[in-house]
Amino acid sequence: MEISAAHVPQGLTLANTSDLARRRRTVLVRAALTRLPAGDHQRLTAYRTGTHTPLPTVINLIDASGAAAHCTTLITRLHAQSRENISSDPELPPAVRASLTTTWDYMRSLYDTASPISRLYLAARPDLNAAA
Repeated sequence: MEISAAHVPQGLTLANTSDLARRRRTVLVRAALTRLPAGDHQRLTAYRTGTHTPLPTVINLIDASGAAAHCTTLITRLHAQSRENISSDPELPPAVRASLTTTWDYMRSLYDTASPISRLYLAARPDLNAAA
């Protein structure tokens, strides 16, 4: 089964739905498990351990938990904090500052689905579109 961007709730990405398809325990899954009521918690745990649950159902459970919004907020805050630390550290050698800034800009672009870097990355990783 293919999962397209049109079927992924906002806050989730094709990249993390690929992790879900591989049944990986990610920060997103951990955050969802701490927020889901008992029955849904058991369904998500069962999916991770191998039961056949359709991936769209799992995505909907995670979306309903609010975990995606929580993780997005956390990542955005940590990203801004790291950028500020890179910019304001007077002890940071210029070459290190330039390398860290380049890395920071790349990571920001990678997760911005409107950026050419993100589109190239997704085009190079067809497995990120697969739900199997």
